[in-house]
Amino acid sequence: MIGGAREATISGPRVWVVSADQWPRAYLRAELIERGYDATGFVALTDAVVRIMLARSLRPALLVFDRHGQAVDEKSGALLFQEGIPVLAVADAGRPDDEPAGPIVETLHRPLTIGAIADAVDRLMGRRGGQEEQELLSACVNRPSLGTMSTAAVASCPWEPLPGAPSGGDHPK
Repeated sequence: MIGGAREATISGPRVWVVSADQWPRAYLRAELIERGYDATGFVALTDAVVRIMLARSLRPALLVFDRHGQAVDEKSGALLFQEGIPVLAVADAGRPDDEPAGPIVETLHRPLTIGAIADAVDRLMGRRGGQEEQELLSACVNRPSLGTMSTAAVASCPWEPLPGAPSGGDHPK
């Protein structure tokens, strides 16, 4: 505890971000936390592997591995395969996919944005994300346009529409 404040706990799916580049790692971690994930960052894959071996109960649901400037040693790759931890790999545009880093479920190639990586995490974790989520939130926030929204779209807003807006039929109260 620092200054009497307690650290908030996040109960979302655990996602580990491995990147040698501090700022991209920090920005992606922040974006994932904003989206409700329990995100932890590591500088090197070996750091994440040591953490897996020490605390198997705290293993991630997904590992995002930025391959820029990092090689995968046999032991680390083998442990990820053995533990069945899915890996979302981020690679440079011209780099071939010749180094497996565990069970890679998808490989993204640069150039790309932090948001594109976070959208891929959402997709792999079975969450709504990206453009679809932005359109829904925009429609729900933009109250004057609720009159033009379909009943199903109004019903899917995560909060009650203002009085006088379409009710969405069986919209939960």
